[in-house]
Amino acid sequence: MKPQINVDVKSGDIISAYIETSFDEGKSKLEKAKYGIISFRKNARLRLQEGKYSFISQNGNWVKEGFLYLPNTEKFLTKKAIQVHGTGEEIYLTDEQVEQALSDSLKLPNNNFSVPTNSFGDKDDTGLTNYIFGDFAEEYGDFLCKKVGIKEMPIEMADNCEDKRFIRQAWFGRLFSESKLIGYTGLAYRVRGINNQ
Repeated sequence: MKPQINVDVKSGDIISAYIETSFDEGKSKLEKAKYGIISFRKNARLRLQEGKYSFISQNGNWVKEGFLYLPNTEKFLTKKAIQVHGTGEEIYLTDEQVEQALSDSLKLPNNNFSVPTNSFGDKDDTGLTNYIFGDFAEEYGDFLCKKVGIKEMPIEMADNCEDKRFIRQAWFGRLFSESKLIGYTGLAYRVRGINNQ
């Protein structure tokens, strides 16, 4: 059976759909149906709109952001992720692609870490949650902390032991005992888009 686009958010001013397949195939099919890949910010906004028991909250998906890894162990979250491959292989970058990815990025600590949900939007979290969730940062943090019972959001990244620059697409984890942002897994399963019309 061929993967099908499922429109699960039909109310409000954003229409959203997902497809269960590899990132590349999902991106291609969603774009043909006039959907752009969803961002962390809009994904959080729709979780707030739809509630903690909705499909979008209870299931994770790929988003348009990515994790950039440089050989000197520097790690960045970028809003300009490069086209990736559905095979799960590393995507090695040219100088131009690195420059593009760094043009809208935020440097991350070298190791995995967690952000307390009651600090989302605060100036003392190095601007991370504001970068990720924009004007919904504080509201999304309150939602996670007070309505879902999630006290921290882990950020999990690949070990950077390579001598080349590579990028991984970001995964926005489901609401469970935690809601992870992941930048180390293979590219498969669920891609979410928002209507571009």
